[in-house]
Amino acid sequence: MKTSILLIEDDDISRLYLSEAITLLDIELTACPDLTSGCMAMRTKPPSLIISDLNLPDGGLLDMLAAFPSGIPILAISAEVTPAIRARLAAGGIRDVLAKPMPVAELHDAIHRLCGSAAELWNQEKALKALGGSSAALASMRAMFIAELPVAAYGIQAAFDAGDTKALHHTLHKLKASCGFLGAERLLEACRALDQDRSAALVSAFQTTLADTLAFMVSSDD
Repeated sequence: MKTSILLIEDDDISRLYLSEAITLLDIELTACPDLTSGCMAMRTKPPSLIISDLNLPDGGLLDMLAAFPSGIPILAISAEVTPAIRARLAAGGIRDVLAKPMPVAELHDAIHRLCGSAAELWNQEKALKALGGSSAALASMRAMFIAELPVAAYGIQAAFDAGDTKALHHTLHKLKASCGFLGAERLLEACRALDQDRSAALVSAFQTTLADTLAFMVSSDD
């Protein structure tokens, strides 16, 4: 699935600059001038990443987070970025913030870092290589992996809800090994991110990636 970005920026010049920079990548872009039109666009097609100005004509970004689909990383942009602003955004679930105007390379780096969809759901070539080219072994391990994912999803959510960081790390560690063997690259990235930052936003993003991976594995196994 192609990476898609929703850009919400009311300043015409900034929106044009950011749009031109984003379209240099192989990414689908929807650009909106305010939060109202941005929310409408998200209902039509949830993006891989939201890039939004902090203060828009119809409200502040933090005040509108409840209207956004869960699990989508958000990159905030602002003409003024202070340590206090960074802390407030991080507490609100915003994954990162860049100061305007930013170099194109800095914007691209943030997009690559935040878009878990940049990685493949399943890299069959990598999986076959890890198993010595054995298609039979791959089919057997795929079946085990498909059965493992719902259990892992429940265990990780339960450990997070209970505040059991040891159990959370243990489950993620086991799942990372399975992802590495099976070439589930996007889920592997999500595991690593959650193991480093055990926030509610990353748990939600992880569960979305796990569900996408499971659906893909089941459908491609038919």
